[in-house]
Amino acid sequence: MAENKAGLLTKMTLFLEKYLMPIAGKIAEQKHLGAMRDGMLMAMPLLIVGSAFLILGFVPIPGYSDFYGKNIWWCMVIKTYVTSWSYI
Repeated sequence: MAENKAGLLTKMTLFLEKYLMPIAGKIAEQKHLGAMRDGMLMAMPLLIVGSAFLILGFVPIPGYSDFYGKNIWWCMVIKTYVTSWSYI
């Protein structure tokens, strides 16, 4: 049974390399698609950091808003969130 799965995976890999890889290579060579890819890669760290502050600022657990409201740390998180999203 394991030999059949290995044979099937090998056949699928050969099929993908023979028929789909040339098409994918031609698509990847397009300058405008490369620019979009690079732009998304450059924006990814900012999105991750902004998402982390969003989760910290608005934890969806009852009672946390009362706790955060009494701490100066919460105010810093909210100010960071508001500052980062007000430019959009």
